[in-house]
Amino acid sequence: MHENKSSNQLIKELKRCHKKIDFLEKEAVEMKKRDLLLRDSEKKFKSLFEFAPDAYYLIDLRGNLINGNRAVEKLTGYKKEEYIGKNILRFNLLSSDQIPKATELLARNLKGRGAGPEEYVLKTRRGETRVVEILTRPVKIKKRIVVLGIARDITERKMSDEKLKNAQKQYRDLVEKADIAIEIDDKDGNFAFFNQRFLDLFAYSEEELKTKSIYGLTHPDDVEMVKKYHKARIQGKKVPSRYEFRGIKKDGTSVYLEVDITPIKENGNIIGTLSYIWDITERKKAGEALRESQAKYHAVVENSKDGIAIIQEGRVTYVNSAAVELIGYSPKELIGSSFIRFVAPEYRKMARKRYRDRVVGKKIPDIYEMVLLKKDGTEVPVEISANLIEINNEVADLSFIRDITERKQAEKEKEDLLHKAT
Repeated sequence: MHENKSSNQLIKELKRCHKKIDFLEKEAVEMKKRDLLLRDSEKKFKSLFEFAPDAYYLIDLRGNLINGNRAVEKLTGYKKEEYIGKNILRFNLLSSDQIPKATELLARNLKGRGAGPEEYVLKTRRGETRVVEILTRPVKIKKRIVVLGIARDITERKMSDEKLKNAQKQYRDLVEKADIAIEIDDKDGNFAFFNQRFLDLFAYSEEELKTKSIYGLTHPDDVEMVKKYHKARIQGKKVPSRYEFRGIKKDGTSVYLEVDITPIKENGNIIGTLSYIWDITERKKAGEALRESQAKYHAVVENSKDGIAIIQEGRVTYVNSAAVELIGYSPKELIGSSFIRFVAPEYRKMARKRYRDRVVGKKIPDIYEMVLLKKDGTEVPVEISANLIEINNEVADLSFIRDITERKQAEKEKEDLLHKAT
């Protein structure tokens, strides 16, 4: 009985041993797999660490550098053998004013907390300065707590940011100091931005204009046109980018304005417009005065009993109604033709010489007589009063032509009487 029990126990014990051996064998296999995986993982980590684009480095809890990747050498200019074992707080990388901040960063890692990103200025081996953004984390490597630091070189980005800030400041100064009114509005014409010149133009305060739209500053007679153009532009339709309209100042007075408008796009969609606005009130008034003056002069010239002609470079460029009636040619036949064509042959040499002398500034009589040739071939004696004027920066001959046929006849009759009397 005891012997059988012992055999059974031995069999059970043997089975347990086999199970344990199987378990240990499986465990050994798993441990081998884990070891291979760990080694593979370490290999991958080393590759990622070594070839990372940012500077990866490891320091102990006292701040001594224990490892670094290739990017550290590229960033600092120091070889690995030159910085390994050096204390990062006493190494030549950081300026004295940055040591307190770096010490605080190390202290946070000692407490098990990461830090960053924070900006530091590094001094390279060549004496150059580089701006870096540093992120640190405490990590466990082979049962040892160390600090993993990642330094990203942001020098170029900082320079670009600085350039952008300077450009923005210059742009703001330019916009504010520009002698052009500038405004930005949204889809509904509400103001999103305006410069000081715009405020001065309409004589509103900044707070007052914030509650208004471009339509509220437009003359009632021009509002529909401005709205039509704005809505069409927001919809991407083709409308004039530059046009004139009338604005209304705070005191109710009207101003003539010229605007140049550019759509503002975001993600391909038009969200508003940028407008450059010029006050052209004085120009418009001067234009109106000029037109009125021209209309008056035109009325005087056209109603003159004397013929009036303008000659430039030997060709007729203007004739009034009296001149047309005098020689019987139409304006179309006269304009562009050589003035010599309308001079009687025996006077052409004299007419050419007088014209050339007058144009070059020689002193000649302002009033003289000649004979013109009418369209029907008859001759008409005339008195010419000529003056030099300037048109479009070019010299022109302005001639007043008076028909002296009756005077010549009267002179002839007088001569005949005198002749008879003698």
